[in-house]
Parts: sequence; C-alpha cells; structure tokens
Amino acid sequence: MYVQVVTFGLGDIQESEYLDISNQLAPSFSSVPGLQAKIWLDDPDRGRYGALYFWDYKENMERFLRSNLFEGTNAEFSDVESEGFAILENLTAQTQPVLDVVQTGRSASTPVK
Repeated sequence: MYVQVVTFGLGDIQESEYLDISNQLAPSFSSVPGLQAKIWLDDPDRGRYGALYFWDYKENMERFLRSNLFEGTNAEFSDVESEGFAILENLTAQTQPVLDVVQTGRSASTPVK
C-alpha cells in the first residue's frame, strides 16, 4: 500500500469557492482506479489545504498524478507539493488503531468514540 500527501495554497481562490468546487468534485474520486481512500485536509490559519490519499499500488498513484483530475484540480493552486510513501506494513500493523475517520449521519460536534 502507498500513501500520498498533497498540500497546497489556494492561490487567488477564496476558501468558500474552493469548498464549493471540492464538494462538486468529491464524488469523482470514488472511481479513481486503486484509490482506497482520500482524506481532505485544511489549515486555514496557515492558508494550506491538501489531501491524504491511500493507494493500493504505487503505479496507480503515479497514474493519478498524470491524470486530468489531478492536473485540472491543481491548476490554480499555489505551492503544490506531492509526496508518496510506501507503508511499512509490519510496523503499521503493530500500531494502527481502529480508525473511523468519518461517520455518516454524525454531526461535527459529536465526539468519535
């Protein structure tokens, strides 16, 4: 398994516009070959946004980097950085918690157990 960390600034786009566009694009990521999950990230205090992608294979991550979806969604962003890492599975198996990032139907103020 591979993990990819992508970070960027919004350039001339306002955060509200970015969120509107992202909400429209989000469903397209469910059909990207080899993508296991995408976690959307934001740090508005620093003006940095991004995503954490989990890939089944490095080749699928590399194919995505050359895709219209990746190139098209990053065209107006500034300081785009993308790094890919192999997951050290034997170590991760020892330390990974049961992870439930988002529970559908749960309000943002409800704590995750």
